[in-house]
Amino acid sequence: MAQIAVREWVMSRTFKEVYEQRGALASDIRPALATAAQGIGVEVLSIDLLDIMAVGGLRTALFDLLKTQLEGEAALARARNESSTMRSLLNTARLVREHPKLLELRVPASGQKPRVTFVVSNDTAAGVAASVESPEES
Repeated sequence: MAQIAVREWVMSRTFKEVYEQRGALASDIRPALATAAQGIGVEVLSIDLLDIMAVGGLRTALFDLLKTQLEGEAALARARNESSTMRSLLNTARLVREHPKLLELRVPASGQKPRVTFVVSNDTAAGVAASVESPEES
């Protein structure tokens, strides 16, 4: 009799409604089940729903739907990340264009040690290039 009451409850709804209203199942079928159980001398104290299982094609369709939703959310997250990155690059380019001295601050902030190249020439030679490392590297 409990199985029949559950089937009637489920068959009157779509799968989505069953899933969303699964908490109401016990309170909806308890009165009918309690009345039927009293006829055989049994008292119904509580009803608990353990599982809702989809079978066959419905199960496959639900997994496909879930997979599609998750892929869509992942694509949206990637697009938002790319948009954020582009916005950050655009802001950086605007700041550098407005304040060229900011590039000089970027070298020490990036952790790179500056290399200085001097071109030394005298009257007899065309020129000799020498690379001088910063004192921190010595």
